[in-house]
Amino acid sequence: VLVSSQPVFVVIVAYFMLDEKCGIMPFVICIITILGVFVVAKPPMFTGAESYDDDLLIGSSLAIGSMFMSTMSIIF
Repeated sequence: VLVSSQPVFVVIVAYFMLDEKCGIMPFVICIITILGVFVVAKPPMFTGAESYDDDLLIGSSLAIGSMFMSTMSIIF
């Protein structure tokens, strides 16, 4: 789920790095997607756990890193 949200982050990065135009709907969709990425990461306040699971943090970090790298490859 995290890696498949890459097109939204392409819009965000293109707005800042390439000065692309961004309307209100892409902005709203970006905010909703970022909130969804946060929910998918299963923060402890949603699961009732006391702290993050190490495996979950490692997996989420690798997925976000992969999404960032594929976003940068499209931008460059």
